[in-house]
Amino acid sequence: MSDELYERWLKEYRTRREGLRQAVMKAGQQMLKIDASTGLEGNWCTAEARRYAQTLRAEFEHPFCLVLWSRQFDEKFFLKITEDQEVDLEKALALLTWKAENFMPRIGRLTARLDQAGYYTMLLWPGCRPDPPPEPLCIEVPEHEMPPDGVSPAREMNMWFYVFTAVIDLAQAIIVETNYSQVLFEELSTLRKRGLGGRILFFDINDELYRDQDDRRWSLVSVGEAVELAAAQPIREKD
Repeated sequence: MSDELYERWLKEYRTRREGLRQAVMKAGQQMLKIDASTGLEGNWCTAEARRYAQTLRAEFEHPFCLVLWSRQFDEKFFLKITEDQEVDLEKALALLTWKAENFMPRIGRLTARLDQAGYYTMLLWPGCRPDPPPEPLCIEVPEHEMPPDGVSPAREMNMWFYVFTAVIDLAQAIIVETNYSQVLFEELSTLRKRGLGGRILFFDINDELYRDQDDRRWSLVSVGEAVELAAAQPIREKD
């Protein structure tokens, strides 16, 4: 794709993606309203609020994939989890550093291919944190917000938490590119406990997607097939 063609696509993509941003914010606000009405303080999500998002997913007008991506290589965490393994540290460190430095071209290729297959790419970012990923990849979300009108008592609630929870349940698939981030590893554990392991696709160094549940792999050309399979997986919550 030439630079001129890419700029045209980017401008048009931004315009289209605004509808997605508004829809996910609305879903998060509704989930917040459901829980605020029960007296929750906004740091936990009831089963009722999650069921709302799961029901909304089947008719959601803006199909998208949530992308979880470690832009920075966490060398300390990598050394911690590989201390009992035989790893060529020099080669591993070089590879993982390269991954961190090539975030933009790799996320750009994934975004373009997902768009061709009919899916938006979504990265969420708490509005108060510095250095967000560049647009149009990132949707910034305010961390705290007053609940919608009519909810009593009126108090500040964690808007980030509800939008992120909504997006997890609304996403057709969750695409993960991990560069050994402890936060991301913990998030993956939480997703599996919530029964969403079947919807997780990993994005590797060769620009291929794969599942950790079987041997299936897809090139970016076939990303639509991979997402379709992940999207069809049911929720299997663990105790």
